[in-house]
Amino acid sequence: MAASPQTKSNFPSDANDNRTPTAANLCTAAYRCDLPLLMTLLEAGADPNAYAKCSAVNGYTALTAACGFAKDSTVVRAMIDHLLNCGASIDHPNHYGRTPLMSAVINSNAATCDILLQRGALLDLRHKNGMTAVAYGLKAVNESRSDEERVSSRAVARTLLYWRARRRWQKCARYVRIHLLVAQRWRRMLLALFRDVHYRPGGLGEATCRARFKENCALLRESSCSGLA
Repeated sequence: MAASPQTKSNFPSDANDNRTPTAANLCTAAYRCDLPLLMTLLEAGADPNAYAKCSAVNGYTALTAACGFAKDSTVVRAMIDHLLNCGASIDHPNHYGRTPLMSAVINSNAATCDILLQRGALLDLRHKNGMTAVAYGLKAVNESRSDEERVSSRAVARTLLYWRARRRWQKCARYVRIHLLVAQRWRRMLLALFRDVHYRPGGLGEATCRARFKENCALLRESSCSGLA
């Protein structure tokens, strides 16, 4: 299921010179997988987050054009790296609300999806119609007509579901580590207070222990809140 650029007649066209650092020329270079021209335009100061205003990639950004039309994963990786290094936002949607990851999903390019997810693209962002990248991937699987489309769409869906499960597990593991750390601090603090009150000769005394306990509780609450932030 390949992406198709949408057009609007009220968008004027940019300059005709394809080496002028405009959004239209940059998006056209990404659309045509012209990596040398893309690098030249970025070095000349083209804005990687601007929307193109031309018939070929109307309303697209350079990153959504690269992810939505290119098939060669090596060229796509190079274009993504150059665009991100020059300030492109990996989750910046095009004029129609489609993020680069959604464009890669609609383009049925699992390698591009994996590249974007490795670079930190978000899975939970929604299109204007309410669909996420995962929803687009599952929809493509259900609407596959040929064996080739079915294979590519399933590869995309597997990539998305793998990264979603991986990120959920990482988030869960992070919270578990934080809570274990807090629990260990509480245990050490309580054992120290127990030794002070009951076993150590010449202990600090009940009132002093209570004050120290409250102070440690406040410190633990601050550390746990800062760790969860």
